Amino acid sequence: MKPVVSILVTVAMAASAAGCSADAPAEEKVFVGRPLRARTFRYVESMAFSPDGTKLAVLGHDEIEKSILDWRRNVNWGVQIFEFPDLNISLRIPPQKPSFGRVRFLDDDHLLWYKEGAQEMSVYDLDLMAEKTVVKMKEDSYIIDWGRDSTKDGSFWYLVGDVTDKRKVLSWWPAGVEEALTLSGGGKYCPPDYRVAIAQFTEDMDMMVLSMTPFYRSLSPSSFGETDIVRAFDVNKGTLLYEVDGLVRMRGPVISPNGKTLFIAQGSRNPEEHTYRVIVHDVGSKEVVGEIGVASEHFGKVTGSSRYFIYYTMEGALQVYDIEAGRQRFQIKPSAGREITSFRQVAVNSDETVIAVSESTEDRCSLAGSDPGPERVISLWGIPSGKKLSTIGGLHSNAWRLRFSPDGRYLVAPLAPSGAILAWPLRK
Repeated sequence: MKPVVSILVTVAMAASAAGCSADAPAEEKVFVGRPLRARTFRYVESMAFSPDGTKLAVLGHDEIEKSILDWRRNVNWGVQIFEFPDLNISLRIPPQKPSFGRVRFLDDDHLLWYKEGAQEMSVYDLDLMAEKTVVKMKEDSYIIDWGRDSTKDGSFWYLVGDVTDKRKVLSWWPAGVEEALTLSGGGKYCPPDYRVAIAQFTEDMDMMVLSMTPFYRSLSPSSFGETDIVRAFDVNKGTLLYEVDGLVRMRGPVISPNGKTLFIAQGSRNPEEHTYRVIVHDVGSKEVVGEIGVASEHFGKVTGSSRYFIYYTMEGALQVYDIEAGRQRFQIKPSAGREITSFRQVAVNSDETVIAVSESTEDRCSLAGSDPGPERVISLWGIPSGKKLSTIGGLHSNAWRLRFSPDGRYLVAPLAPSGAILAWPLRK
């Protein structure tokens, strides 16, 4: 597919307002080329690259006029597979209802579609262009998948990948031990009268971190005295490795992929305060390393190498903390009249030298009535210095999702509600 008219690109080497390091290596300039362009869904919920970077899967829908409350149950979601970087569609999986969820590649030829609305998992063989496996969930059960889904009626499941055979559909964990995952009677992992809110696994699947809140917590001010618990378990032995209790209005936790560092945001007992102190824990020594700042309710995430922790500040900026060096690196503040509302608007390239940030002008709830006037921008910043490397302007739809290609040579963004997907080539 031929490139379209170039998006305005400006290159600046001015340092960000905070945290630039004198010992940081100088980044090369990043030049952004003319984008390749294709049509996709008017709203994109999830994107995933195949490991070899030759396929791009996009999950979304076109029914943005409907209320966002209807999206999970009453909207037809579909999947498109693009050849990359040409952005030619090689496969369309027909729209299904309800199929809100996420997509990921198990390997270069097998795509997993987690259909949260339908409570099932489907694996598609892209060579045969056919649905290969379907796993149905129990009625009234939910999946805590990739650590973010909620529980229901005291019943929930864990679903993790089979790390020895990625062609297999995801398997239940622990295998055949449903009783260990129930909330009743305390169980092995969760104390009595508590429920699991978030589950996370380390990269090698050797550690599971659970955050637990009182099961009957209400939204009344009096309930803010109830405390939360975080527990880290050895997956293979089922033994408790680390526990933090007495947490009030907790956000997180976030475990580094290598399992060494745990970040927890601690709230206030005053329900009118919405600040969260970011506490750093060393899992190996079972000690608190220190407090690094104040975060918003969005909290943060750790990069794939476990080197950097990125979190939202109360002012709506992004703060980059260097775990290895034990100090703040830099801060990214949105431009006037724009905001960064989700970590889906943030992407870090594979060698963790560039962070891309999309600044939007309204939230996704107002997509149907989006104003085409205000210009949206995507900015690229160097890591660890915090220097702005490039700015992509001229966008009149919001880029709700950002993703670098596995080799770091392209930055991909679907635009809503225009239905365009753009891939900018990057050159140092």
